[in-house]
Amino acid sequence: MTQDLLPDRWQDRDFPALLAAARILESDTPEDADTQLEVFQEAAGLSERELVRALIGLEQAGYIQTQGVAPLVGDPTIWVTGLTERGRRKTGLWPDEESTADALVDLLAQAADQVDDEDDAGALRKAGRLLRGVPSAVLADVTAALIRQQTGL
Repeated sequence: MTQDLLPDRWQDRDFPALLAAARILESDTPEDADTQLEVFQEAAGLSERELVRALIGLEQAGYIQTQGVAPLVGDPTIWVTGLTERGRRKTGLWPDEESTADALVDLLAQAADQVDDEDDAGALRKAGRLLRGVPSAVLADVTAALIRQQTGL
C-alpha cells in the first residue's frame, strides 16, 4: 500500500466554492433554492459532486454554515445558509490580522505626514517602522486591548 498524500484541493476546489458562497450570500438578489445549485456550480466552476465535497469540507473546517444532507452516495440536498467569522475573513469580507496590522502602520504614516511638529512626525514614523517587525497576531492583540481600554469595554 502506498503512503502518498492526496492532492491539495484548497486552490482548485474548496476556495473557489467558498468565494462563490460569499458572492451569492452577499449579492443583492440571492438565488432561490431551486436555482442556487446551478448558479453556485457555475460561480465556483465545479461539478455538482465536487461542489458538494467542497461544501462538506468547508463546513467541517468552520468556514460556512449549511442546512440539508450531503450523502456520499445519492442526491445531495445541501444549502449554504451563512459564512462563519473564519469564512468572512478568508474571503476578504472582514479584515484578517495581517490587513489590520498593515492598516495601523499605514495610519501611523499618514498621521506623521499630517502633523506640524517634526518631533511628533518622527516619533510616528519610528513607531510605524517598529511595528512592521511585530508579528501581526501580537499587534492585533495589542490593538484590541488599546481599543477596549479607550472605549471602556
